[in-house]
Amino acid sequence: MASPRRSRSGLVAAALSLALLVALVVYPLAQTGELARFVVVPAALAVALLVTAFVLRLPALLPWALIPLFAEYAAFLLLEGSDRLAPLFAAGAVLAAELGYWGVEPPGLAAGRVTARRWLTLGLVTATSAAVALFVLGASRVDLGGGLGVEAVGVAAAVGALALLAALARGRPTR
Repeated sequence: MASPRRSRSGLVAAALSLALLVALVVYPLAQTGELARFVVVPAALAVALLVTAFVLRLPALLPWALIPLFAEYAAFLLLEGSDRLAPLFAAGAVLAAELGYWGVEPPGLAAGRVTARRWLTLGLVTATSAAVALFVLGASRVDLGGGLGVEAVGVAAAVGALALLAALARGRPTR
């Protein structure tokens, strides 16, 4: 039995996702110069996994395409020290993932007003992720002097973040 054709918006989302992921993997390669050989394998793997997810229409494979992308970026940060474009990289990764999921979903789920609303939501999610990444990057550069109080605040923040993730995961209905 032939699988249903993808919607036009789904094809556009998949193409944009792939183009964005390629741009994200090329950025560290271009910046590392002769050290690019250390980041080329995860870069190629990320693109290959995303293409495979689109061809086979396997949404479960999409996160596996992001893992080598982030491994490549982590290696880039280890080699280069820091990156002032990290918030843009984070926003691009979120957008590539969201577009990727849109690209593998069954046709008929998005039409007309829903598609327009979805593009607006993607823009807001992307902008928010860039803002959060910028805040975290800025906060990481603030010198608080250390001590037990700062350590306790850090532990409390980590526990709060885990509790929030658990609550969000528990609150999603399964289909």
